[in-house]
Amino acid sequence: MPQDICNTAWALAVLLIHDKPLLAALSSQAINISVDASPLDLSGISWAFAKLIFKDDPLLQALAGAAIQKITEYPPRALSSTAWSLAFRSVNHEPLLDAIAAEALNRIEHFPSQELSNTAWAFSKLGIRNAPLCNAISSAALPRLRDFEPQHIATTLWSLATLQVFDAPLQDALAAQAIPTIANFPPRCLSNLAWASAKCAMSDVPLWHSLSAQSISKLQDFAPQELWNTAWAVASLVWADLPLMESIASAALATIDQFETWGLSNTAWAFARLGYWDQPLFNAIAAQSLKKIGSAGAQELVNTVWAYATLI
Repeated sequence: MPQDICNTAWALAVLLIHDKPLLAALSSQAINISVDASPLDLSGISWAFAKLIFKDDPLLQALAGAAIQKITEYPPRALSSTAWSLAFRSVNHEPLLDAIAAEALNRIEHFPSQELSNTAWAFSKLGIRNAPLCNAISSAALPRLRDFEPQHIATTLWSLATLQVFDAPLQDALAAQAIPTIANFPPRCLSNLAWASAKCAMSDVPLWHSLSAQSISKLQDFAPQELWNTAWAVASLVWADLPLMESIASAALATIDQFETWGLSNTAWAFARLGYWDQPLFNAIAAQSLKKIGSAGAQELVNTVWAYATLI
């Protein structure tokens, strides 16, 4: 019975079927069987309902309570998946997250690369800087880096940078691992890698040459946030890469109406910090900033004004 509910919820999540009556019925059944469900079933149900963004507090509490009771039986995949499910919904369930962190510390050497990166992402997404867990993830990641795929590399570095956990040996090793496989990095991973590298003050020249070349070739597929994060990263390190910035300017012009206020501000700041004046881009930023000025924060306004004052 628990496995049937888990399998059904999993199938709906994979197919992205948002059938509210069916999900409500499954939720009710899942609550009833939560005490008897296995760790894999509990984590699978949590993942499915999170993926479908189906909010049900009684279900969350039932699954969390059952998980805490059985946390020592959870394999690495179930631990990381449960943490991911909470973070994906921005749910900071402290008792469950504390239990996951404690159990992960006990068995971190058994975590494969995906579980390491997913666990790091979950805690960083929730803003939880658990120093022992972060250090353990860093230590466990080093000997497994050959198994890290592009997403694992970018996610791990992004997560640790977000929590301001700076581990130079791991950062250098991740950079070295990224370079030979950089052609396989999708836009989001390229952008996250650039942002995290800048946040960690990693001025690794071979890495940035590789990042720049691959980003230029894929900028047409970058989402607006990926464009402004990449521009911010380049400017933060004062990496004088005119071809990349010119390419970002062209790509940004095509989607500038989709830029949020802080994206407009960050883009203006990045180009000004590097001393690059792109007339069409700055005209577009000005027009969009005026349209959205009512929703801009004080720091965003200050950064935008500073950028124009610096370049004009």
